[in-house]
Amino acid sequence: MRKVEKFKIDDREITVKELTVQEILDLFSDFEKEDETLFLDQIRRVMTLAVAGLSFDECKALAPSELKLVYEKFREVNAVFFDIAGLLGLGRIIEKVKSTVSAILSAELSGLLNADTPASGNTDSEPS
Repeated sequence: MRKVEKFKIDDREITVKELTVQEILDLFSDFEKEDETLFLDQIRRVMTLAVAGLSFDECKALAPSELKLVYEKFREVNAVFFDIAGLLGLGRIIEKVKSTVSAILSAELSGLLNADTPASGNTDSEPS
């Protein structure tokens, strides 16, 4: 029987499900490709398979602590998946996830910066 964990973030109920062996095998079949678009599609696919109540795109609206909670629940429910990945030496997949998520967050956050922000009016070079 699959493990399932239900929890709430604000008024949203989220359900995280354990992946099946076939779902894991299907995911690994494409991980040899280095195409970032394919990789993001794989993350969306994992979320579709294992997370109900929250889409990949909706993750952008979550606070980092909320996203961490979703990840922790996913990791808890799919502990065997992570054990298998470790045994197979698939740490590079986890590193790729980290670098891709970091790149996505950096791009999202840089969009929040306003290029028209005026520079400080202080031009003194002498300390007061």
